[in-house]
Amino acid sequence: TIQTLDIHYQNTRGLRLKSSAFMRNVLLSCSDVMCSTETWLCAGTSDNNYFPPNYVVFRQDRDYARTGMKFGG
Repeated sequence: TIQTLDIHYQNTRGLRLKSSAFMRNVLLSCSDVMCSTETWLCAGTSDNNYFPPNYVVFRQDRDYARTGMKFGG
């Protein structure tokens, strides 16, 4: 039997401003794995604001103090 792994990739370019559209994509997706880049989330942002509770979320937020950049780039 062949098993498949369905991966959904989305470059969000600022998830905080697109949370409703992103959540709709997550809920409508039948993907096993969802990858999102350029979310521009910060460490104080709760996963619950953007992901359903049945998802295991792994994040690597930008260290604003180290990079001096707040958004993009």
